[in-house]
Order: sequence, then structure tokens, then C-alpha cells
Amino acid sequence: MPRGQILHHAATTPSIFAPSIHPQDICVPTSSCGCTHDGLYHAPGEEFWADEMCHSRCRCDATLGMVVCNESSCRAGEQCQVVKGVRQCVAVERFVCVATGDPHYTTFDSRRYDFMGTCVYQFAALCSPDPTLVPFNPLLGFKSHCTTSGWISRSL
Repeated sequence: MPRGQILHHAATTPSIFAPSIHPQDICVPTSSCGCTHDGLYHAPGEEFWADEMCHSRCRCDATLGMVVCNESSCRAGEQCQVVKGVRQCVAVERFVCVATGDPHYTTFDSRRYDFMGTCVYQFAALCSPDPTLVPFNPLLGFKSHCTTSGWISRSL
């Protein structure tokens, strides 16, 4: 079977034989094949910047079988850079939160807090859902016999 040939069967979904994408030499549904843009392969659903200034945000739409792009830009406080070979919007300033032993914590805005006890503390988290950010939820401490509840929330 020729590589890259699209197969249409009456009883199945369209499939493609593409060893360069799926090296196991198997047929896969065309919806699993992804897209190419400027000669580069992108997985189904993958989003990427198509230009050097981060003005064109693209997504591989496997349903349409093509890359769909929209005008966009980096947010305030970010600049367009290549990091580990991938173009992305990167924060201009870096902020750090620090935990030093128990119970000393310094927040992203350099405020210091001391907590005592055996509760689990929320060290950092996203304040609101954002599809462009990787969710994270680091917890510190031990969960046992927590009788009071206290949360410190700070939006940056």
C-alpha cells in the first residue's frame, strides 16, 4: 500500500497508512493523523505559533484535516521567544515562592508567612482556569487532625 494513501471503506471510517507518522506500519483513522504546516507535523489538537512575532496562533483541527489560524498575541508582561525549540509567550519577569522548612513561606510578592501544624497547605495554584497554562497543584505538609481552616489567597 502506498504511504500516505487515504483509504475509504464503506463500513469503517477513513484511514491512512503513514509510517512516517505512525512507525508501527498500521492504518489509523484520518482523524488521528494530525496536520502539517510549513513542512512540520502537528498532532491533532496541538496549538502553536505560526510566525516569529506570535501574532498568528494555529491549531491542528483533525476533524477538518487542516491547520486553522487566528490573529492573536502574547499577553501584557509576556514576550515571544523560542524555548527548547518551541515558540511561545514567556513572562518578562519571574516571581518565586519559597518554602523553607516548617513553617516558613515567602510568597510570589515577597511576603513572609509562618504556619504551624500538621495540615496540608496549598503552596501554589492557578487562580482561574486558563487553557494556555499548565495546571499545577503542589501541596505541602501532612494531612492529619486539621481542625481549623485558613486560606491565604493572593492574585498576581
